[in-house]
Amino acid sequence: MPAFDPFLCSGLTGTCFKQPQQGENNMAKNNLVILTGNIGAEAKIIETEQSTFVSASLATTDSYKDENEEWQQTETVWHNLISFHPVVIETFKILKKGTRIKIKGSVSYRKFQAVNEEGRLLTTEDGTPILKQEATIRVDAVELAPLFKKR
Repeated sequence: MPAFDPFLCSGLTGTCFKQPQQGENNMAKNNLVILTGNIGAEAKIIETEQSTFVSASLATTDSYKDENEEWQQTETVWHNLISFHPVVIETFKILKKGTRIKIKGSVSYRKFQAVNEEGRLLTTEDGTPILKQEATIRVDAVELAPLFKKR
């Protein structure tokens, strides 16, 4: 029997993902992201004709002790989250803004053409479109994350 993996079960919803059995595709996952942070806003559940998914944001901030042994925080980094997993969608339905969570997933990127404040497409001097790249974390699992005491 496979070892218990807390990322595959949600204690909040009481459901679990099916773990691969022997002989099933046990492909290695090299694009693995694990983040701990606070939910930035209430998650949005989006339903289309093709699928249902959740969209959310996660704020992460690192901290360190300075030369005076005082705790300092680094700049907050915002991450875009998306998931198509039913367990993750149900879990995000009950999580509130500011809740500290730990997510496991993979990062994907999409390119898009940059626009200015007026909505005009940005180009270089020779007219070449300026492309930007945005990262999104595709969440496979989510769990509550306790706040550790700093020593």
